[in-house]
Amino acid sequence: MLKDLVLVDTSSIIFAMHNRKDIFSITKAVFPDRTVCVSEGVVSELKRISTIRSKKGREAAAGLRSVFHNNIPVEDDEQRPDDWMVEINSARCIFLTNDTKLWHRLKAAGKQAMKISVDGRIV
Repeated sequence: MLKDLVLVDTSSIIFAMHNRKDIFSITKAVFPDRTVCVSEGVVSELKRISTIRSKKGREAAAGLRSVFHNNIPVEDDEQRPDDWMVEINSARCIFLTNDTKLWHRLKAAGKQAMKISVDGRIV
């Protein structure tokens, strides 16, 4: 069972890169007693998006580099990252996503969902 984790979604990583924020340093500072991690699906999504020749592709590539540069643990998942996050059976996980649809799904499932703001606050 996963516990005491902050699970960061692709959308928050790309949003932070777009706004030139170090999402992992911010998240670690806000939640110093928790392990900040991503799923294999998030890494796969970042890799796929980073191949697109666009600003979003460059932001995804920067986010992927940040995952590895910050030694962020990668959790196993066996399904799409959004579904995996919603189905995790742990009340002690915090979910960081800037995907409004996923945020609402997480809240409806009784999960603690948060976002990163333009100015780098976790809200």
